[in-house]
Amino acid sequence: MKTLGTWKATWEMIRFRPGHYLTFSALYVFGLSSRLFPGLILQAIFDDLTGAAPAEPGVWSLCALLAAAEMARIVADLSRVYSEETFRCYAWALLRANIVANVLRRPGAVPLPTSPGDAISRLRGDVMEVSDWPSWLPYLLGHAVFAAIAIAIMFSIHPAITLAVGSVIRLRS
Repeated sequence: MKTLGTWKATWEMIRFRPGHYLTFSALYVFGLSSRLFPGLILQAIFDDLTGAAPAEPGVWSLCALLAAAEMARIVADLSRVYSEETFRCYAWALLRANIVANVLRRPGAVPLPTSPGDAISRLRGDVMEVSDWPSWLPYLLGHAVFAAIAIAIMFSIHPAITLAVGSVIRLRS
């Protein structure tokens, strides 16, 4: 029986349906990063209202941009969920088909090493857990991109405070 390492198995699941995986990965990174846009737009609105820095397009245009940014985020989130669940269902089907094919290749007189109830439980729960793992990779990447952009924005606003907050966070952990 051929066994795969974790990364090779992950890669094989991704290769089975790369379009769905890449779609939900890109939408996940965009969805997380787009959560920064409303803050930047609100900053421009408040700067315009206080007179600190008049906004070029105007307050009402910025309000429309804020609504459009939020709608784009919602559409991206819904599309991501559809793509991610489609990828997971295909991965479940791939893993279950491979497991059943492997069981059927055994000689008829050789029993499974586990009870039938345990085998069925593994076909349900373990397969779902294994196929969920690839969907965590875009989650980690999305949060890393979000953090990098947020730190860059904070640094552009006030470098000293950004560095002070960073050092306080390092001291607490």
